Amino acid sequence: MQDILVVGLTILFGVIYHAGSFRDLLWNQYHKRVKDNIKEELLRPFMNEFDDNQQSIIKSGNKLMNIFYSFIDNDRSLSEKANRVRFNGLIWTSSVDATIIAAFGSFIFLIRFIVNKDGYAICMCIILVVLSLFCWYLVELTTRKHIALSNEQLEAIIQLHRSDLGEKIRVLI
Repeated sequence: MQDILVVGLTILFGVIYHAGSFRDLLWNQYHKRVKDNIKEELLRPFMNEFDDNQQSIIKSGNKLMNIFYSFIDNDRSLSEKANRVRFNGLIWTSSVDATIIAAFGSFIFLIRFIVNKDGYAICMCIILVVLSLFCWYLVELTTRKHIALSNEQLEAIIQLHRSDLGEKIRVLI
């Protein structure tokens, strides 16, 4: 019976975590850095063609991201590079999840320690805090790696598809 309760609580926690978009609390700031880098680099070769207002319009929303992904999806060499990006993304998002879950767990064990003065609880709290901080560091490392990997793709897009890229960007105004 206790096993059923543990499984039920685990599923409930997973549903609440997913439905509550708790990942976004930490991940959005890092994901924004990657997206902003992609937008800046796609627009860089054509910056002189647009004033500041036009550049803001072009960068707004997901317009440039859609252009980026269309090149990735339609160029075999870029699709191969995308596999490395996906693998890094798996590590990236898993690190975000582990950071949040370990931090939450440390909070639970801290409460248990305050209530019960249990030595095991404070040890688990400390272990989970350290784990959370380590995973948070991994989030930063994988964000940097994601930017580097996307820069490789961007370099290929600009080098191999410059005129097509320019046309697609000009249509946005």
